[in-house]
Amino acid sequence: MTDQLRGSGATVMLGTPTMYRLLLEEGWLGDGRMQLIAGGEVLPHTHPGVEMGYVIEGRATLRVVGQPSRSLSAGDSFAIPARTIHRVRNDGPGALTMLSTYVVEKGQPIASPAPWPN
Repeated sequence: MTDQLRGSGATVMLGTPTMYRLLLEEGWLGDGRMQLIAGGEVLPHTHPGVEMGYVIEGRATLRVVGQPSRSLSAGDSFAIPARTIHRVRNDGPGALTMLSTYVVEKGQPIASPAPWPN
């Protein structure tokens, strides 16, 4: 599945949580740029290292365990500590485009699904 995705030239992907989990388990790394359709949400997950991100366009709510929810819009940046559960939701009427850089040890998965604490 990851080979098909890499070779497709796709710029937008819509899938189920199970599909994303399978891609991550197969070693899919993405390209650092993420685009969510209106109302879309990235489910809870962690990274083994720091994530530094920037909102290129759109509006979002970033939720990080242990922190208050944060509203983001074009031009905003954020940092997520290593191994911290977080999620993001597109709150705007159009696409949300973000660019992230991950600092992780070689051989570590870029992301792992995680349960959201109650």
